[in-house]
Amino acid sequence: MSPLSTGGKLQPPKGPPSSKTAARDDEGAQCNARAVEPTTRNERHVAMAELAAAEQMRLRDLRRMRQIRYRKKKENYMHRLEDETRQLRGEIEQLEQRRRSVSAAVPAGESAWSVAAEYFRLFQYGVREPASASTSALSSPVEPQPSVQLDFLRSSMTPDVVFNTERGVEAMLRTWSCISRWFAGVKMELERLDKDASGSLVATTITTVTITEHTLRVVFPHLSPSDGRSRSAGNAASFLAGRLVGQTIAMRGFTRFEWDGAYCRMTSVLSQSDMLTPILRLVDSLEGVSCLFEGALITPDFRLKSV
Repeated sequence: MSPLSTGGKLQPPKGPPSSKTAARDDEGAQCNARAVEPTTRNERHVAMAELAAAEQMRLRDLRRMRQIRYRKKKENYMHRLEDETRQLRGEIEQLEQRRRSVSAAVPAGESAWSVAAEYFRLFQYGVREPASASTSALSSPVEPQPSVQLDFLRSSMTPDVVFNTERGVEAMLRTWSCISRWFAGVKMELERLDKDASGSLVATTITTVTITEHTLRVVFPHLSPSDGRSRSAGNAASFLAGRLVGQTIAMRGFTRFEWDGAYCRMTSVLSQSDMLTPILRLVDSLEGVSCLFEGALITPDFRLKSV
């Protein structure tokens, strides 16, 4: 191409840019970079702010969930406490009803149970009488004397208390006195004390006594030697006496107590023991047992025939 332009003017040839042009270009690039840099920084700040806001929201949600769980746990705990409290109140009410029932059934001060237990404690070894007391008279009255046993009977029994075939406190003590005089080593042991369907107290006992020569003379007088008795009858009596004297027998029995709740006293004490079984083991014949109790002052169930 001709160095002349279309208009006929001479155009300078194109060459490398001058230093001024390069400088201007650098300044423009720097301006553009400075313009971009604030924009990037702002975006970074915005992103960090958004992250911080998101973290705060996450923490708020976490705290809210924790509070919800805590409140739920607290509510469950309160509900459980309320349920347990209601249950305890119900149990307390039941126990209170039982206490009121027992209080109504058992008079204050003394009860049938305590009286029965004290009876066996005081009469475990019978009646201890002074040495000067008569040891043979069957119907000799017990003289009034301040004794623990008599005071107990008067305070815990009705005046007309039924004792087997007798009535009254004095009859009770007199019966015990006779048994204690007639037999040696009297001991009554209480095994059990229960209440039966009728409300009576029934005590299971084991009574132990030793048969002595004095026992034979007083309780079984028909076994004593007699000139008017035939030889065969005398031999039978001697045989029975020889089998019995010195023997200790244990008799199983029971005592039934009737209690008057209005007066807080016993109205009836019925007692019996199986004397027949141990005697049969000693005598070894029903005929001998029949002969033994026929003229005795005591029955096969260990009750006095007359006092």
